[in-house]
Amino acid sequence: MKHLFKHPLVVFGLGIAAGYFVHKYRREILASATEFSEKGREFVLGSQEHDVAGTCEECEE
Repeated sequence: MKHLFKHPLVVFGLGIAAGYFVHKYRREILASATEFSEKGREFVLGSQEHDVAGTCEECEE
């Protein structure tokens, strides 16, 4: 089985298949990547508001 995946035609065929599916579903891939980046941005901005670092105003006094 190892030797099968090292054969150049199999590797070429897998590349062609991957390219086909990326081209076919490119809109869905871009939409999910954009949604993922927006959620990440919201998480970072939300964590800055809640002061995740653990500092306490009462402890400083």
